[in-house]
Amino acid sequence: MYWVPIERGFLIIRKEGANPVLIELTEMLINLACVFIALIDKCFSNDSYFVSLKASESIDHFMEYDKRYPKHLQVRDFISNSIAIGDFKGFSGRFSKDIIDRLKRCPLVQEITEDIMFNALEFEIQEDAPRHLARISRRRRMKPNKPYPYMYETEYSGQGVNAYVIDSGIEVDHPEFEGRASAGYDFTEEGSGDNNGHGTHVAGLIGSVTYGVAKNVRIVEVKALNSKGAGSLSTILAAIDFAVNHRIESGRKGVANLSLGAYKNHILNKAIEQATNTGLVFVVAAGNSNINACMTSPASSKYAITVGAIDDYTDSVTAFSNWGECVDIFASGAYVRSVDARNHDKTQVLSGTSMASPIVTGMVANLLSQNVESGKIKSVLIRMAAKNKITKTSLFLRKKTPNRILYNGIQEREIEYNEDD
Repeated sequence: MYWVPIERGFLIIRKEGANPVLIELTEMLINLACVFIALIDKCFSNDSYFVSLKASESIDHFMEYDKRYPKHLQVRDFISNSIAIGDFKGFSGRFSKDIIDRLKRCPLVQEITEDIMFNALEFEIQEDAPRHLARISRRRRMKPNKPYPYMYETEYSGQGVNAYVIDSGIEVDHPEFEGRASAGYDFTEEGSGDNNGHGTHVAGLIGSVTYGVAKNVRIVEVKALNSKGAGSLSTILAAIDFAVNHRIESGRKGVANLSLGAYKNHILNKAIEQATNTGLVFVVAAGNSNINACMTSPASSKYAITVGAIDDYTDSVTAFSNWGECVDIFASGAYVRSVDARNHDKTQVLSGTSMASPIVTGMVANLLSQNVESGKIKSVLIRMAAKNKITKTSLFLRKKTPNRILYNGIQEREIEYNEDD
């Protein structure tokens, strides 16, 4: 067994005959090292900040208040994005030390947070193999080499719902989207489209005609991650703000997918809380570091639906998936096939909780099209889930992790079947 560093993660390459216990221990130590690297990063400051205002204040009032200061201490010329989601209001930008010192004394300001970077939660790439759709319409484990159908109700397949993909962009013209994907807003200054591939793969799992769970959902590109799959906290907050307002203006139901993550951040969690209160459902990836998801964001948000990854050949938690009580449900996340942004004639197979999350997002879109209330979606998913099907050995040492696999309940409602098939 040996490992190769990939940016801030590690690709584990297994040698035949290697001790599985040693492999698991090595992977855990490597991923723990990744956590320490992230914490070290946090110690280095920059001049980019997010300023949260008190709940009773507004952006307009702050701007009027700001005028009383000398020009060199005013913030208006340095603001890159402003956010207003319910009681959560603030702005981001690059500010001098003198301005930050002044803001710390401002009675209108709640807190000041350094901007941090979030990354797409992709784990590895391989060519060939899709079973993720069949898994969500069965309670029992699927046999490795047997084809299974994906069963769903065509009248409840995302109609009247917008799915917001806050990611690296989407190849909206891909024929798999049948004209249902549109460019919403680009916060990266790279322009619409997907030069990374992560966002298009995610969007395909939500709503493409072949690989998507919700085959009639409208997909909205909200580009918050750049071509390297990275985006700042302030950019992601602005993307959430856009999704909230776009959904309200559209008059449609909505779900947002966040297949990204970093260490725990209460500012992001607060934004998700306020955005959820507007009726927008959030589905987020648990993370790929084999650590407690409660240590990361947005996975630690109790207002989001947090998704871990299983290998649907074994129904075991993948070696990379985060775990713990902050995870709500699991879905297929190992070698998942979806559309390729670069070549419309090819597909791409990726692994990660980034892939498990949009599968659940598609299911949420289907439930919203059945008129399930947004505030009840999480409890409905948990009630419908296939319980105690994840192998107990893969949950060993992963304390307080729920044993729940995404399931759409179609077999109980519609079809007689043999559980031994």
